[in-house]
Amino acid sequence: MKVAFIILAYKNPLQLRWLIESLAHEDHYFFIHIDKGRDIIPFEKELNQLQKVNWSFTERQNSFWGSYFCVKALIEGMKQAKQTDDFDYFIHISGQDFPVITPESIQAKLKSTAPSSYFFHFPFDESKWDNKGKDRLETIHFFRGKTRVAITSKSRNPVYRFLYLLWNYFIVKSFDKKQKYYGCEFYFMLHRDALNQLLRNQSRFRLLHYRLMFTVIPEEVYISTMMMAGSGHSNLQFINETGRYIKWDSVGSSPKTLDETDFVEIAKGDYFFARKFDFEKNEIFLNKIKDFINRNSLKKSQI
Repeated sequence: MKVAFIILAYKNPLQLRWLIESLAHEDHYFFIHIDKGRDIIPFEKELNQLQKVNWSFTERQNSFWGSYFCVKALIEGMKQAKQTDDFDYFIHISGQDFPVITPESIQAKLKSTAPSSYFFHFPFDESKWDNKGKDRLETIHFFRGKTRVAITSKSRNPVYRFLYLLWNYFIVKSFDKKQKYYGCEFYFMLHRDALNQLLRNQSRFRLLHYRLMFTVIPEEVYISTMMMAGSGHSNLQFINETGRYIKWDSVGSSPKTLDETDFVEIAKGDYFFARKFDFEKNEIFLNKIKDFINRNSLKKSQI
């Protein structure tokens, strides 16, 4: 079972090396994207210490959160992986993810569920988002340089208001009537059949591609909507979950940085990964996670 890991990272070079070391396996290959706004030298220094690990950098983007550039960085990484070898699975993780099972267990679990993809997604009309996600579609959202721009009917700039009127008439009220939109979690494990469907649709539905580029937080809309467009997805098999432990911060919209208080929940669950960690600030917790993985692996080998 050949597995390509596409990793988007922007901080903690040492932790990135620890992550890859924990996933090292003869059938695992790592495609690593480092945000274009970060100094790549510290990452190179750490990754060059890896031994007997297949890895390469991908084309760098300014992957601002909530931008299409995050999606582009991921898709370009998956394309690079396809051109490198005939992988069975393509797993997207961040540089702050960490496995909670061994590489051998990852292999075994994927083999037992193939050709299913671990892909959490849902139709907009079943979402828990405000206004069923309609605001994400009605607002024109993009980056101009490093500046985040959101165009609505209330924009002060008269040119922006005019653009919004055109957008609302030709896209929201016309194009969107014929299109079904899906939300998703940006982190997933795609079987090659699902990735092939995604890439075919990206070429086939060019207008949808450009429409999705300007949604709010396209990371949570683009992959799912593009993959589910047309009829090709009916032959795909999905496990509608991410396969990872995530705890959302109660005071914000970001995942909590996990610590020892989360260990019990992680240990009793059936996960591939957990996110997010900052082990460079808490190496004791890293050792606790590693010890759990080793003990759990030993128990299974004795059964």
